[in-house]
Amino acid sequence: RHMRTITISGGRVDNIGYAADGRAVVLGPIFKGDLPILEAQIIQASLDRVTIRYVLMNGHKSADLHHILRQRIQERMGEVHVFFESVPLIPRGPNGKFPLVITHVPTERLLAKDALYEHAK
Repeated sequence: RHMRTITISGGRVDNIGYAADGRAVVLGPIFKGDLPILEAQIIQASLDRVTIRYVLMNGHKSADLHHILRQRIQERMGEVHVFFESVPLIPRGPNGKFPLVITHVPTERLLAKDALYEHAK
């Protein structure tokens, strides 16, 4: 990297995932546009594996949707394995909402890597 790094200290971070190189990427916009989904969620298991849960609108097929979403994810994250899970409803939290992105990537390791990079400059 040649640019300075920034740290996200607040605001909306429930739409952030991490690319294979550790970059934080905004994933919410992949659902923008005229897609036949009622709601969707991204589960990031690792830097190279994501699952997209979605609720499909009645009467629509998922084949084209899978192709579009895989392409959009890979444009932002690089070569990641994308899996799909059609569900009747995205599970809600106690507040009745669900996070757009759930990541299981240990971000403290990513932040430590950035700190080492900054220290080496």
